[in-house]
Amino acid sequence: MKKKRKSFHKTIVFGKQPLVVFSKFLTHPVTGFTLEEINERINFDFLDDYSPGIKPKGRKPLPFKAKCKMLIAFFCERMPSLSELARKLEREKKLREFCGFEKNKTPKKQTISDFIIGFPNEKLKAIFSEFHQQLQRIEYVESNTVSVDACIYRTVNKRPDKPKIMKRNNETKRMKKVYGLNHVTAVLSKTCVCSGFITDFEGHHESQFYENVLHETSANGYDFDYATADKAFDSNELRWNTLLYYGAEAVIPKRKNKKKGNQKSYRQRRRKLKNFVSKKQQKIYDNRTAVERYYSKIETALGLQKLKTKRDESGRTLLAFANVFDVVCRTTHLYKTLENAMVPLT
Repeated sequence: MKKKRKSFHKTIVFGKQPLVVFSKFLTHPVTGFTLEEINERINFDFLDDYSPGIKPKGRKPLPFKAKCKMLIAFFCERMPSLSELARKLEREKKLREFCGFEKNKTPKKQTISDFIIGFPNEKLKAIFSEFHQQLQRIEYVESNTVSVDACIYRTVNKRPDKPKIMKRNNETKRMKKVYGLNHVTAVLSKTCVCSGFITDFEGHHESQFYENVLHETSANGYDFDYATADKAFDSNELRWNTLLYYGAEAVIPKRKNKKKGNQKSYRQRRRKLKNFVSKKQQKIYDNRTAVERYYSKIETALGLQKLKTKRDESGRTLLAFANVFDVVCRTTHLYKTLENAMVPLT
């Protein structure tokens, strides 16, 4: 008996009309778009509202919208460094037209670095939310499960003014202290799209930011019935707060206390208790791998394994714009899908 061939077709629900998408690219469309395709389908005009005020004296600054689009192009063209970005802006007319710079009026490497370092965190969150609203206008696939996890990004430059962060070595499975920053992310399980993020430099435990990323997910307009996380987030307080504030069930496995002599923690351990009460919870927890896939494909496609940053704030800005670029690509891909299927966009 022949085995059935596995189908990779995905289904998008556009209003009441089902739409079949013949593509694996729906899972994580981060690569494969040109600057023209992004510019045709994404509205960047709202960035002018976040532009800082112009000083009455001194040289006129470069357009704020152009500098923000510059970082979108930085990830779209897979540039290895900010120096390469400055060189391409000066040489390539197509890149300048996408960003909105005039000829011989493009930023140098130091100007780009200063812009990234001084970017306010509040503006980053507001811009991220605006792009999510554009994504929701096309009625993207609903997701009733949110996956929360943290990823530590190592930095090349050593910072004596910042503490080291504990990171597990994937080969030896041992913990070691490294220079870097902790990025806690909430990801919608079905669509694998980031809905909220927090960046920490002080080495705090990731469970402290669990409620923050859920609050951002809710503030960005997403409703969820379940929130999944690994054993690092095992806390009855987090479970109750998830139910109390968001009306969702937290599906988090329980830790197993190791035996160390006759300590009180071992005597009061949970005896013969399974991680989940039912098979339904186990099935919901299986969707937690969405956040792992998100980190893997963002790092591989955008080259974020090690952040080549000069200061901590630049690392935060680059990671935030990587999440923004992911949402921009998903919106562009969905627009193209609906246009190819001849589905009205009104």
